[in-house]
Amino acid sequence: MPTYPTDVFLNQYAPLAPIHRFAQVRAHHTPHIMALWEAWEKECGHECETPFWGVIWPASIAIVRLLLNGTIQVRNKSVLDFGCGGAIPSIAACQAGAAQVEANDIDPVALYVAGKNAAANGVDPDFTAGNLLESTGVAADVILVADMFYERSKAGPTRSFLDAQRAKGVEVFLADGERAYAPREGFREIHRETVPVSFDVESVTQRLVRVVQMQ
Repeated sequence: MPTYPTDVFLNQYAPLAPIHRFAQVRAHHTPHIMALWEAWEKECGHECETPFWGVIWPASIAIVRLLLNGTIQVRNKSVLDFGCGGAIPSIAACQAGAAQVEANDIDPVALYVAGKNAAANGVDPDFTAGNLLESTGVAADVILVADMFYERSKAGPTRSFLDAQRAKGVEVFLADGERAYAPREGFREIHRETVPVSFDVESVTQRLVRVVQMQ
């Protein structure tokens, strides 16, 4: 059974706060990932993978911007936030009037924190666990993907999954902060911006984020 962070732990190491330039979207996150990681391993009593659920990914910020300003239209549509992490795009999609939002991730702790984030923003997406790359079908009008191409082993299967959904008529939007394995072909760029990031996580202080739509 996974260990879930208590409210006391989250408030101390990943407090609830607005995300970059968006006062209407709040989430648990930390500017000090190493401090969070060390405290999390102490809390769990064993070595843990990096607690990426405590980080706001730069691509998520760009997706939020386009959802809230209407560039990505989700009103009255069903939305899948694929690899949702803390579910920041899910929250923004709800705020933008989506009829249904599914926040999916394979990390149960990320989903737990995502639930906390959603409740803090007064929205109620559906949270689903499991690897959708192994699924035979997904019911969504729009798929949002933020910073999911940072591992070689997952890049190919993820692209194949998205290609299959696009072939069914699903709108696919991908935001990427200069990850090594992000696809370059078959997309139309709709937005780019430079986003400040945690040096502890990224080893740089900012990332150029491109948002593209699958053709």
